[in-house]
Amino acid sequence: MARKILVAEALDERDLLAKKISDKIGKISFVDVIRPNEENVFNLRQEKGKYIAKVKSGYQQLQDMITLFQKLDEAILVSNANTVIRTENGEMTVANAILLRSRMKETEKLSGTGKKDFGMQFLNELEQQYTNAVLQAKQENENLQRRADMMRKQMDGNSTTPAAENKNTEDFLKQYVHENSVRVVDPLDLKNRLEEMKKQQKKLLKELDMKIKVSNALTYVEV
Repeated sequence: MARKILVAEALDERDLLAKKISDKIGKISFVDVIRPNEENVFNLRQEKGKYIAKVKSGYQQLQDMITLFQKLDEAILVSNANTVIRTENGEMTVANAILLRSRMKETEKLSGTGKKDFGMQFLNELEQQYTNAVLQAKQENENLQRRADMMRKQMDGNSTTPAAENKNTEDFLKQYVHENSVRVVDPLDLKNRLEEMKKQQKKLLKELDMKIKVSNALTYVEV
């Protein structure tokens, strides 16, 4: 007889069953050997009749557990494919929401495997490029400042007036640094936009988590 349970309960039951099935498969002996002149099977040292009954019982228990697992899994999949939730990104099925959430989390890890969410991948690429450009500009400008300091020392060594007190020398060095300084070309204003994009992605991920949990707590399936 079919029973009606919440998706959240079905998920918990399915996960528990998966663990029980794996544990049981690894613990049950399904085949043994016996000598013609002995009553007990060789490995378990158990009477043959009892061993056979135990094997058949364990086999049937596993079959029943696997069948129930498959029913739960199918009921959850069908429910997820047909249940629609509303998010700030519009309506989507629970199945799509779970897939999107999974891809966002996979991309967030910067893993090289698995399917990725293009929105998160795009955000990561923008952030990486902006960070690299900022670091490159900083490094170039530090090198420039070192060259300017060396020029100041050389000028100071060739002059009776210390370069630090020589207005012409200082004006020249300031102009040199100004004209050769490296600046970040940021047409998209990523410095400010990245923060907003990250907030939106984080908000969407949090919303997906909440909406999926609420849906699972309110939607019933039959198994």
